Amino acid sequence: MAKEDQKRFMTEDQKHQNFPGDYAAAAAAAASSAGGLEKRDANVAECAELNAVAKKQKKDTASVEKMKAREIAEAKRLAEEERQRTLAAERAERQRQLEEEKLRQEEEERQLRMRDDVFSITGLKYGEAKASCGEKVTLLREPENEYDANAVKVVNGYRQIVGRIEKDKAATLSSKMKHMQEDYHSQNFKLFAEGTIVSTGDDYQQLVKVDFKKIPTKPNTAIINPYAKSTK
Repeated sequence: MAKEDQKRFMTEDQKHQNFPGDYAAAAAAAASSAGGLEKRDANVAECAELNAVAKKQKKDTASVEKMKAREIAEAKRLAEEERQRTLAAERAERQRQLEEEKLRQEEEERQLRMRDDVFSITGLKYGEAKASCGEKVTLLREPENEYDANAVKVVNGYRQIVGRIEKDKAATLSSKMKHMQEDYHSQNFKLFAEGTIVSTGDDYQQLVKVDFKKIPTKPNTAIINPYAKSTK
């Protein structure tokens, strides 16, 4: 009877006992197939693990870069805030110094205005020239002035008009200069009213300190301003 016919009348255990060779090859193939599947599964698992590691590393790298970017941005923000605070402090200090200087100048001018030999020059905006602080000027009576016969004009070394003594004090000053001139004339002297600019002033007022001097003269000799500058 053929082997295949015999197998039809046998149980599986009998088949394995009587024809072990037929089942050895199948077992080997199954084992081989199972091993291949296990190896494939292992490779797949390894690849999945490597991919997971790579993704994690990428995520960690991105997180680190974001953190660094935030740290850099924060550092820049803090640096800018510090720069702005420094600039604000410098501006405040400059403003404080300017205010102190302004107060100092105002106090100096207030003290100067209390002196009898210091007068305010007005009309600077309409003068022919400007005078700097410390500059020497000359005060001259101006009886021919059509608006105020008591006017006293202030001229620089080029005889350019800087301004005129404020009207409230001009009358007293002009009268004083007139009487001094009359007294000096009898002594063969001429009056020279020398002024020194003692404030920076603005377009309206500037302070001048006046010093009266006697200049010896001869008959028919004109007054010579020792501070006059040649216009040639």
